[in-house]
Amino acid sequence: MHTFENDMDEITEFVVFRYVPDGTNKRELIKGDKVSVRRESGSELQRSFDTLGNTNNRKQGDKNPGTEEHMSKTAIFFATGYEEIEALTVVDILRRAGEEITMVSITDERSVTSSHGVEVTMDKILSEVNFDETDVIVLPGGMPGTKNLEACEALMEQVDAFVKAGKTVAAVCAAPSILGHRGLLKGKKACSFPDMESQLEGAEVLREPAVIDGNIITGRGMGAAIPFGLAILEKLQGKEAAEAMGKKIVYM
Repeated sequence: MHTFENDMDEITEFVVFRYVPDGTNKRELIKGDKVSVRRESGSELQRSFDTLGNTNNRKQGDKNPGTEEHMSKTAIFFATGYEEIEALTVVDILRRAGEEITMVSITDERSVTSSHGVEVTMDKILSEVNFDETDVIVLPGGMPGTKNLEACEALMEQVDAFVKAGKTVAAVCAAPSILGHRGLLKGKKACSFPDMESQLEGAEVLREPAVIDGNIITGRGMGAAIPFGLAILEKLQGKEAAEAMGKKIVYM
């Protein structure tokens, strides 16, 4: 929704729809677009608008089972004692790419403190999340953050349901152990923080920074936060988009 006001205090509100093909940088494509609005008086107001300032402009994501496309929605869950680099790097990369990612507190408090005393205000609390409209669950590591995530039964029920439904679940550092404990890594390739590898029950353990195997994405730790975030982006937008982002942030 856009609102324009002229010198005569006349106000016009309108909605603009624009099709953006997959693989296209949405922000660059519509930058500088011109919009004409014809008023009842017969005058014409023409303005250009720039959408780059709005981080909620999202790139088209995966397709629904039909032909209609939808915007991918990712939720990353924060518990007291989370590892801030692992969590916020994912948020940064996906928002840079135009993806919608929501930071969620698993408690009733919007502010969550990391394992190193960094307090971050969340977008939502767990009870406010519509999981039917969520495509990706992300579990950051850290201690005791990982244990606190695993102790959240409401979240664990959704993790199980997502994996069963073929929806994407991503976990990094200690958090892949959660998937191992729940039997969700059987027959999967996965990685984790070295001390947690024995808890990846049923998985083929790899010593890679990040691993994508079907709908499961895992990362090794804080030092692998960027490749982990790029792996999630690859799942959402494709390998080319992930490689382009890697170059953009001077990682590749």
